[in-house]
Amino acid sequence: MKTVIYALVVLGLVGACAAVPFAVRLYRAETAFQEANAYRENGEFDLAIERYSDAIRLSSSDERFYNNRGMAHSQKGDYDRAIEDFTRGIQVCPHYALGYANRGAAYLKTGKHELSQRDLQIAERLKQKWTAEPPLVQLQPAAEWRCAASRCA
Repeated sequence: MKTVIYALVVLGLVGACAAVPFAVRLYRAETAFQEANAYRENGEFDLAIERYSDAIRLSSSDERFYNNRGMAHSQKGDYDRAIEDFTRGIQVCPHYALGYANRGAAYLKTGKHELSQRDLQIAERLKQKWTAEPPLVQLQPAAEWRCAASRCA
């Protein structure tokens, strides 16, 4: 009986320890994301892209990381890479209105007007679905564009 209890305790601790690296990775990813946001706000786009990439390596299932790295690429004028990141963010969370809006804006900058219009219409529909706000007058990044659930499943 003591052996069984000891084994359960050890297994329980092993299970708890296995969860710690995951939690640490998520914390480090969020920290890198916040640092990247600060770099981007200061116009240090290359440093921001590097830190967003670090966040993505630590946790590739957060659409915000791709979206914001796409914004940094867009602010540098690299719209093709921005579109790749916005697309990846949309793949992670298909209901992410901000991803569609930002990709639509990037498509517009590259002269892909039909793709831009399609994405901006999708963004508008998704935004109306998840918020009670009136239709957009101008599309700008906003926290309320995120899904009602904290994560897209």
